Amino acid sequence: MSTMRVAGSAGVELAVRLEGDPAAPPLVLLHALGETSESWAPLLPEFTRRYRVAAFDLRGHGASDWPGIYSSEFMRDDVVTAVDALGLQRFTLIGHSLGGAVALLIAQQLDDRITQLLIEDVVPPYPRQPRPVPDRPEAELSFDWAVLEATYEQMSDPDMRGWPALSMITAPTLVVAGGPASHIPGERITEMARLIPDCTVVTINIGHHVHQNAPDEFAHAVLPWLTG
Repeated sequence: MSTMRVAGSAGVELAVRLEGDPAAPPLVLLHALGETSESWAPLLPEFTRRYRVAAFDLRGHGASDWPGIYSSEFMRDDVVTAVDALGLQRFTLIGHSLGGAVALLIAQQLDDRITQLLIEDVVPPYPRQPRPVPDRPEAELSFDWAVLEATYEQMSDPDMRGWPALSMITAPTLVVAGGPASHIPGERITEMARLIPDCTVVTINIGHHVHQNAPDEFAHAVLPWLTG
């Protein structure tokens, strides 16, 4: 395992954890809000059997830069720039929650460079009451609190502007939903899957943090799909 920093967009640098055979097909992992690449640790032994894994810390998280300016679009631009810097021409892309929202944007932009796309329990912004921002904890955090504030602001969109572009995703796509215990409504997952041209949905009734709370079930659901 090695960790390095790589150029993102607009002068931001991202930390990326690299594991697996450098000659293996690349797999890019994007974590959820407030987490880091470490959130994928339970699945790395499975993933590295087949892939060269690049697990990023998104801007404002972990060992990446904390520039104070955040949006899913900025994070998309960071990762697109970073995968180019790493020489990843075609790759499998997996994103959870905020990382999944970023992955959807990347898949729309990079088109046929994404060999497979896996989205864990997230949909683009839709009409809903904005989530209230909690008080910032006193403890030291592994992410910039401003990321949470910006992300909560982006979660609601009465015009659903991000939804029509889902039809631009050409990669085979698997959506892993967390079921009724998740705050992501199942009907929105279904709606998203209907708009992505080649999309399969699997539900694991464990809540929003599927791969962390049920890593064995997650692996059992996704590895056969990834390996075809």
